[in-house]
Amino acid sequence: MANEKGTRGRRQTPGTGSVTKLPSGRHRWKFTTGKKTYSGTCDTELEADRMRAAMVVERNDALKAGKAPRPAEITLGAWVDAPDGWIDRREQQHLVRWSDKEHDRWDRYLKGSALASMPLRAIARPDVVAWVGEMLLRTRTRLQPPQPLARQTIANALNLLRKALGDAMEAGHLDANPAAGVKVPKRVGVMARLTPHLTIEEVRKVETTTAIPERARLVYVVALFGGFRQGELIGMRVGDVHLDGEAPYVAVNWSHSHGPKSGRAGEEVPMLPQTRDALRRILELRAADVAPEKLPADAHVFPSATSQQRAEGDDFGWASQKKGRQRGYVGHRERIGVNPMVTFHCLRHTFGTLAVEGSLTGEPMDLHHVQRFLRHADPKTTLRYAKMGTKALYDATAPKAPTEAPPGVSLACPSEGVPRRTRSAFSSSHPRDLNPRPTVYETVALPLS
Repeated sequence: MANEKGTRGRRQTPGTGSVTKLPSGRHRWKFTTGKKTYSGTCDTELEADRMRAAMVVERNDALKAGKAPRPAEITLGAWVDAPDGWIDRREQQHLVRWSDKEHDRWDRYLKGSALASMPLRAIARPDVVAWVGEMLLRTRTRLQPPQPLARQTIANALNLLRKALGDAMEAGHLDANPAAGVKVPKRVGVMARLTPHLTIEEVRKVETTTAIPERARLVYVVALFGGFRQGELIGMRVGDVHLDGEAPYVAVNWSHSHGPKSGRAGEEVPMLPQTRDALRRILELRAADVAPEKLPADAHVFPSATSQQRAEGDDFGWASQKKGRQRGYVGHRERIGVNPMVTFHCLRHTFGTLAVEGSLTGEPMDLHHVQRFLRHADPKTTLRYAKMGTKALYDATAPKAPTEAPPGVSLACPSEGVPRRTRSAFSSSHPRDLNPRPTVYETVALPLS
């Protein structure tokens, strides 16, 4: 029986029909064949549903007899990428922050595939598995030598396909989701690429360099010691920075001109001393830009050269440009002389890696604290920084000689000069040494009475 809430606002699947409750209390049944729509009203929902079912039976009998044309099947490409299609509707319903990324992912990995031209009802699980196999064979020609697509890249495209087919099933275009349960297999013999990051020596070079403008250097210091995302720095406002008090912090309210990636506006990120000093200096420079007027709270902390918000993808001049209008530009990364594989986003990875190693603060930072700085919703995301850093492993396994000894104890022979009862703290070569009580030979004989 049809839902009382009806299907108003939803595309009707040809050959199924619907029942809608009217404000008057009556029920309207509607049946569409793709070209023509039949409808009527009944007193009860049961009667209306019977009329709808009768039309379905009549339609199916006509199809079997070859007297009625079959409605055109909607393809995966028409469902996803058409104007006002699935991706655009997701943005209109605020189910996705930026539809441009989903459009780009569709264009790169799905648009030209056999799946895109197949009718939705014709797509089966083997078709999805075959597409995954094609993705495993694709290479990234931009890299020399060409390398296969990253497993996470294929997984992201598969997630997009799975969501699209799942919503198509909810809309009645599919009976089941053929992508449900399909996973990207792990490659054998392909070395996983670790995310590059700066070493602590390279971080010090960025802090003290004079080869780049001061404002650019301050941006990189805030990114390195604050763990902020690129969009969060572009959207950061003056009112989000709180330098006063015993616990200065930055309230993350923006990512570009949208809300933060996590969806939780106002999260407070503590400041390390380097972050506080860099932000204090950049606010002094920003105040000088608008003097004698006061710097407004909604002004951007890191604006463009025209004092406007920077464009999405602006890396503040970090990387060199090999194409486009700025082709030939030598980036700050190359001027400083640090790892050329480190992108601007990798500065955030640098913070996570060096914080776990202890290079930033002098001692390893607890993973829960690193998660708090980076604002990861899942602690498993933070765990990867424990795998990337190896310095802590060397420090943990390096032999450490004692630097101080108790009074009267020699470091060459720790048990020398120590009473017998406390020698077990240095040596336990005999089980007797583990027992602090005196032996029978060490007891003083009591006089017999």
